[in-house]
Amino acid sequence: MGSFLTTCASVIVPPVFEAVKCIYSLVIDFFTSKPKPICDRTFSQRQFEYSSQENQAQTQELIEEQRRKKARRRQMMTCKCCNNNNLVDYTFDCAHMVCGSCNRSTCANRCFECKEIIRERIPMDYPRHELI
Repeated sequence: MGSFLTTCASVIVPPVFEAVKCIYSLVIDFFTSKPKPICDRTFSQRQFEYSSQENQAQTQELIEEQRRKKARRRQMMTCKCCNNNNLVDYTFDCAHMVCGSCNRSTCANRCFECKEIIRERIPMDYPRHELI
């Protein structure tokens, strides 16, 4: 192994050689390190040491944040006409959105919010699995 470093020293510029030597020693240390117990389990590689309570708290926080984001998106995409938590299916030319049942009944001719005559209904196309 020493001959490898001397060969590198003769070929590579000194600052680059120091970086290569440092990386080389870190790799050797990594593979020759002893297994150490962490959280009642032994790992052969070095691991980051975190308490399990911190990990669980961070994981729970991330899950709650994702649920809040999903709930906000779902609330934005629910029908405001019937307040029935139905996902919107159509957008009118006045930019208001309704579900399929309100489109056929309440908003058959006029928009529920601005009372404009509906000339165009645009079917919504979005990934529903992200909201459910």
